[in-house]
Amino acid sequence: MAFITWCCTMLCLLVVLTTPNAATLTFHQGGYNHLQVALAPQTAVPNNCSQMLNQLEMVIRESSRLLHQATDGRAFIRSVSVVLPTGWSSADCGRNVSRTRLESYGQADVRISSQPHPLFNGGADVLWTQQSRDCGQMGDYISAGPDFFFKSTAAAVSSNVSDVWIRGRRFLREFAKYRYGVYDLNERSGSNVVEQDGLFPDFFCVGSSTSSSSGSNVTGRSIQSARGCDNPTSNENCINATTNQSTSFTTATAFCDASLHDDMAPTQQNLLCLGQSVRDVVFGHQDLRTMNGQMFNRLETVFHYKQAALPRYVLALDKSSPMDERDHWKYVRSATRRLVLNDLADETELGILSFADTVQIHTDGPMVRLGSPGSREQVASAIPVFISMPSNGGSATGSVQESCLTCALAEAIAMLERGGASSAGDVIILITTGSSSADQVQSALALASRKQVRVSVVAFAYVPTPGTHRAGALRNLQSLAEATGGRMTAVASKGVGTMSHISMLIELGDALLTTLDFHQGSDNVPTLVHEQEFGSESASGWVNGTFYMDPSLGRDTVMAVYFYSRDFNTHVGDIRLVSPDGVEHRGISETAMASLYVTPLEPIEKSGVWRYSFDRRSQSHQSHFVKVTSKQKARSTSGSQQQQRGPLTAKLRIVPPAVGDAPFILLATVKSGELPVLDARVRAIIQFTGTPSNQDSTSNNTLVLDLFDNGNADPDITRGDGVYSRYFGKYFRGTGTYSITLSVDAMDGRAYTIRTSPTSKQIDSVECCGSVIRVPLERRELTGAFSRLVPGEVISAGSSQFVSSPSSTANTTFGQEQEALDILPPSRVTDLRVHVEPTTQRVTFQWTAVGDDFDIGTAYTYELRLASNKTWLKMPSTFQQAEALPAPTPRLSGDPMDLTLMDFDRYDRWFYAAIRAVDRRGNRGRISNLVQLWMPSPPTTTTTPAPVWPATSLSVNDVPPQWFAGGGLSTVHWAAIVAGICVALLILVLAVYFVIAAKRRKDKEQNSKSGPPKFAYVPTTVSSTLYPTPETKSVSTIDLASVDQNKEILSQYQSGAVTIYDGRTVPVHWSASQLLQEHERRHSPCGQNEPSDHFTAPNDSAFISGSYHLNSGSAIYGGMIHPDQQNIYTQSSASATPPSADYRPYSVDYEGSSSVEQDGGYYPTAHNNNTKSRPPTFPKPTSVMGNGTGRLMSHLPLHGSFTSLASERKKRNVTQV
Repeated sequence: MAFITWCCTMLCLLVVLTTPNAATLTFHQGGYNHLQVALAPQTAVPNNCSQMLNQLEMVIRESSRLLHQATDGRAFIRSVSVVLPTGWSSADCGRNVSRTRLESYGQADVRISSQPHPLFNGGADVLWTQQSRDCGQMGDYISAGPDFFFKSTAAAVSSNVSDVWIRGRRFLREFAKYRYGVYDLNERSGSNVVEQDGLFPDFFCVGSSTSSSSGSNVTGRSIQSARGCDNPTSNENCINATTNQSTSFTTATAFCDASLHDDMAPTQQNLLCLGQSVRDVVFGHQDLRTMNGQMFNRLETVFHYKQAALPRYVLALDKSSPMDERDHWKYVRSATRRLVLNDLADETELGILSFADTVQIHTDGPMVRLGSPGSREQVASAIPVFISMPSNGGSATGSVQESCLTCALAEAIAMLERGGASSAGDVIILITTGSSSADQVQSALALASRKQVRVSVVAFAYVPTPGTHRAGALRNLQSLAEATGGRMTAVASKGVGTMSHISMLIELGDALLTTLDFHQGSDNVPTLVHEQEFGSESASGWVNGTFYMDPSLGRDTVMAVYFYSRDFNTHVGDIRLVSPDGVEHRGISETAMASLYVTPLEPIEKSGVWRYSFDRRSQSHQSHFVKVTSKQKARSTSGSQQQQRGPLTAKLRIVPPAVGDAPFILLATVKSGELPVLDARVRAIIQFTGTPSNQDSTSNNTLVLDLFDNGNADPDITRGDGVYSRYFGKYFRGTGTYSITLSVDAMDGRAYTIRTSPTSKQIDSVECCGSVIRVPLERRELTGAFSRLVPGEVISAGSSQFVSSPSSTANTTFGQEQEALDILPPSRVTDLRVHVEPTTQRVTFQWTAVGDDFDIGTAYTYELRLASNKTWLKMPSTFQQAEALPAPTPRLSGDPMDLTLMDFDRYDRWFYAAIRAVDRRGNRGRISNLVQLWMPSPPTTTTTPAPVWPATSLSVNDVPPQWFAGGGLSTVHWAAIVAGICVALLILVLAVYFVIAAKRRKDKEQNSKSGPPKFAYVPTTVSSTLYPTPETKSVSTIDLASVDQNKEILSQYQSGAVTIYDGRTVPVHWSASQLLQEHERRHSPCGQNEPSDHFTAPNDSAFISGSYHLNSGSAIYGGMIHPDQQNIYTQSSASATPPSADYRPYSVDYEGSSSVEQDGGYYPTAHNNNTKSRPPTFPKPTSVMGNGTGRLMSHLPLHGSFTSLASERKKRNVTQV
């Protein structure tokens, strides 16, 4: 893990810091040198120019004096460069004005606008700082209104305090933000909640000691009481005070230190600087830390007045052997011809040379001014068509040939200094393959730094080859560009077989445009409007496309159709162009055919949607590209709102973060003039070159990353400032080159900026800047459709350790590489809130979810900790000592999260809480902002008896009942009441249901008793002492009325006394004596069954199995007996065979289909002894074997006595029953 972290740290050190301010403003021996103050180029020359400049000098000198005093003699402002507009002359201003190519308005530290800010407080007198980086990091620039330096106003507080005194303090406060990376100390406020800052809302600290402690707020800063609250005005005795005109501010001479700083106030300073005071951050800056406390005498500030001039350019083309591979040199010639013919502004001075081991100059003069007629074509034709063989006779192919880079830079500087001119601020554009050695690069760097020449590099990015100069060539060239104030871009080397892919030519031209824009601004540099590839799947035929020309463009517009050709023959048959008003134009221009592109004949000037189509005639199976560029129209005070604001521009910067173990940050600034463009779609197109690439694999190494202007403080500092940012570390793949292109559009027409013209409604100004700049709807103005493509920066990463790393193999994808190198922690939570409810004793924490890798994905878990000592929560080493609170289920990055603690019983003490996210690899994010909470004790109970409430009132002596003491029933009380009502209703419903069910069951039983008998009364031949067998006729059905005894039985049945089962009457209740009598009868040795010859079954009756039976006798129901068995019912002989062991004369069971037929007879199956579930019933007939004649075992006469222990035990059991 330590090795991987070191590799990422080394990567961050290789990033090009493209902020020119860092190279111009320097600190030496306690003095700041070359502080740049520039006036907007559109500023008209005033009548009192000299007086205005005197005012400016007094304000800055006063700030220098205060800076020296506030830093205890360690720092002051030594020299200032004031860049005046080109229309201001030395005679008008009474100053000596020189020309410079090193300073410009777009690169100045302090920028004085020509128009008042349409939104911020102060208008023309406004002063604010744009900051897009973390605490301790340098800001972007200081912006001043046109009246801040040049108009004096009466002192608002005291006549003893001058206006210069107040303005000097205001400027020093913004200078501290810009240079040292400190932030505002004031809480953001507004007239309503909507206007308040999202991350830094108001908190309440009333000064009264009698305030109640029962209040709470969502920030967690304090309860509305004096307990634990600092004096809110204590910070005003500092230079960084809240109010510009307060008495304490006008007399302040120091930065706020720890004794005056409230580290728990919800301010931007506390959030980003982790509660440090302004003084701690300033004195911890490297400018003052490196002085080791040494103090210096303050010197008078010196002012230099200059006017910006266009830089001169020298194209230095590398002709080493790698440049002769495939079609590389052909593409270099085509791109540089386009630069000379179309892109460079008039009056630009240009020189061209080529070099390998020697240097060759290709322009006469040697510098040529392009404004003269024919000069552009003359210079473009001087570029060699082919690479000449080296003068030493060496081979142009084979091993890498080392170029003499120092020789090329020395000759270029000599060209610039011809005639005694200075080369300071001029630009050398180096197009190379990186074949020069590290020693050559270091030598060239020393020479360029001494001459103050800026070197920008356009390099062909190859796969690093160990053992050659290419392995670290790009990193060396990147250091050269950074140290000299230039810029580096790269072109990925791609091929299709033996041919170079046509996309290399497009990237090379884009890189040259980016270099021009970096050095001279966007006013006279073409803007890339449209770029479209038409793939090789359809090599021939007409293809169509559209592009939009916004109103700020339309000057020197060029539409070019690029094609691949070995012999420079055109592969475009015709171009058809339709203007926004529907007029169609056809035809092509042959003037640029040698540059591998053609242009339409009709000029493109009108704004709107243009449609085009062209005839493809390619035989190489390569793509065609359409590229449209246009220059900005001149700003006009009488034109459209967009022309008054200025052109739409987009810039890309790559900066390292504040902490060393985090990746770099992509920052994109989108402006309309000097005003931010909001709600735009901003994307970074990242192309990685670390593996051999061809046409098919190009897309696999390219990805798109959306940038956001959300003000979440990690990494975006302020929402609404037009700066879109994002971490890049998720997509790091290891050794190689990363080319980043910025793509910006209007998000389907939703992008807007700030309206400069007055509105019908009076709108209050807002305060800058906090975490959000809110633009009211009445102040918003749609930008209209637009698109910008900005070929951006290059990052070269390489290490010998990466080569041996298994995670850096050539075949890994972005996702696989990052999963193996999961060193990226989650983002920092920056909006932790706490809400205290004293009535219910609940504490709720709220925050916004972060990702697994910074703001991407979902964090694995969260560590929310509570401590009574806030210092434990500030440092990662002591964070683990604090008490851990339950962790909620993580959500997707950007979703709201919360955690509620019930019955928080830690009363009357301040507690502090902080949170950090953890990913599944154990990487921990930075600690969040701190919040504090106070839970007041609940009301104490007394022993006095409770008052008796009168029936007509809910209060006694105007004192409400206790349950309303908190202002009404709480949520818990209401929940209990609702739950009780629901339970009561449920019980009532169940009771009604059971009552109705019982009544229905009772009615059903009564109906069943009064109905007809369920069985027919069929007397059988069963003999019983309880129920003697009546003498009846042999009929199948006996009339109950004809038999007296049966009449009695029937009457008993109808009265419920007995139940009839197949001819047997069984009483409902048998007494013990009846059971005993029946038992004695069955087991008596003298007993004898009466013959039953009165029942005769028909011969054709079928035997039906399945019956209820009592084993002491049988009764057949629903069926008849076989004729062979009829004699069984008439004989009366006693049986000499004792009962079998299975014979149980009084056991009761149910047997379904219990008889089986075997050898012509029926045999019973085993009986179940369960006597608890069924009432005694008569069994069906069963049979035994006896000489082929089946007999019913149950009808055998019972003779003899059974004296076994089993019989006695059964008898006793029956008696007991």
